[in-house]
Amino acid sequence: TQLQDAAELHSGQRSLDSPFLLSGRVVPGFRRGRALGCPTANMPAETLTPGGRPSQFGVFCGWAALAGEGDADSIGEPHRAVLSWGVNPQFGLDKPLFEVHLIGLQCEGDLYGRRLLCLATHRLRDERNFPGGLDELRRAIELDMATACRLLADRTPAEAAELLAQRVAACGKL
Repeated sequence: TQLQDAAELHSGQRSLDSPFLLSGRVVPGFRRGRALGCPTANMPAETLTPGGRPSQFGVFCGWAALAGEGDADSIGEPHRAVLSWGVNPQFGLDKPLFEVHLIGLQCEGDLYGRRLLCLATHRLRDERNFPGGLDELRRAIELDMATACRLLADRTPAEAAELLAQRVAACGKL
């Protein structure tokens, strides 16, 4: 059946009991997100810091920031983010990939090679194939972003930066 609304898409949405932090190097992807109006920073599983993966594939939201280039412990300005972890059933990837869309960030390729920190605070939904094709996927992405903005509205970027810094300190290193 075709996607109807956010309530249907996000019926399993919930806050995570223990938000997870992941850190990885951004690599070039297939540019499908950009074509869908939602550019993503891609991090293959092998680039992620050990222990920084959720146990199940799915779509999450939270905060993402670039790690400092010169000062390895510095963290850039956090942005609301939608994070997809899995094999992307719409396109059938053969290896798991983390795709992160930083809501409101406009940049062209200058993230490649940079370390991105992501703190997932909510699970939005399972990965799924959309029988309605790319139009239905595009609609789902729009609903994911709107839901993420709503769920993350109670925290300022400064508060998110502090939360990221606390998680990084608790992990010991990026």
